Order: sequence, then C-alpha cells, then structure tokens
Amino acid sequence: MDSNKKVSYKLGYEETTFIGLLKISGFKSIFNFSMLYSLLLTAALGTLIFQKNYLFVYKLAENLSPILLGAAATIFGIVLAALAVSISLFHPSVLYSLLEVKLLHKYLFPFWKAVSMWGINILLNLLLIIIVIAELKLKYSIEVLFTLNFFLFTYSTLYTVRLTGEIIRLTLQRAQLKLQ
Repeated sequence: MDSNKKVSYKLGYEETTFIGLLKISGFKSIFNFSMLYSLLLTAALGTLIFQKNYLFVYKLAENLSPILLGAAATIFGIVLAALAVSISLFHPSVLYSLLEVKLLHKYLFPFWKAVSMWGINILLNLLLIIIVIAELKLKYSIEVLFTLNFFLFTYSTLYTVRLTGEIIRLTLQRAQLKLQ
C-alpha cells in the first residue's frame, strides 16, 4: 500500500467473527461436493451400522475412535501450519487491497472452518472413547455418535483436500506477481 494513500476501509467486528466471515463467503461455502460425497458415504455406513448388532458397532467405535482422534489432532495442526504458510505468501502491498474488497475474508474463512471441523471431530472422538470406556449403554448413542463422527471426519478430510487446492492456487498466483 502506498504510504500516501488514505485508508478508507475500516474493518468491523462482525467481519472478524466466524458467522460474519461465513456471511461474506456465502453459505454455499458449506454445501459443496465435499458435503455431498460425505453424505453419500455416511448414508452407506449408517445403513450398515444400523443393520448390525450393538457389539459390532461397539467394537468398531472402540477400535477406530482412538485412531481417528490421532488423525484429527494431527490434521488440525497441519491446517494451522498451512494457514501460517499461506499467510506468508501474501505480499504486504497486496493485503490491504484484498481486505478492502473482502477477498482476504473469503480466502481465510475456509481455514477457520476446517480447523473448527477438526476440533469438533476431536471432541466427538473423545466423547466416543469415554462412552466406550465407561461402557455407557445409552440407546443408539454409539451408533449415532459414530455415524456423526464418520460424516464429520469424511467431510473434514475432503474439505481439507479442497483447501490444499486453494493454497496451491494462491502459490501459483503469487508466483506471477512481480512485487518488490
């Protein structure tokens, strides 16, 4: 940004909240192919789970929840690192312009969404592990939680792959800029 240029855009609090960024990015950012594929895979798994007996689902949750917890926690950290790297790709002279036209908002929101989904996934896995260890036998609790967890894990994974594409696109676009 030119030091003589008067700053006319003022960032409001609403634009810095999750809901505010969601409004700017558009609700279509939630409903995409990642969501569709995740719903289809979850419907298939849900059909299988609800046809099996309780012991099958219990064993599935007992064996997979710790693995999914570790994977979710690892990917949570990787997404945060990717955010840091991608922010460093922005040239300081371009940041204000992106902020002014709200492109920066639209670029950063997917990271917040991905980290939120992975965080919720971590909590769901912890809850499943606690239910299994405590041997709580609430009607359909493990079936519903495991199915929800599978959906969120699948959606988060596919969404993170999509986010990787955004980072690659930004890197290629940044390489085209000839900035001092």
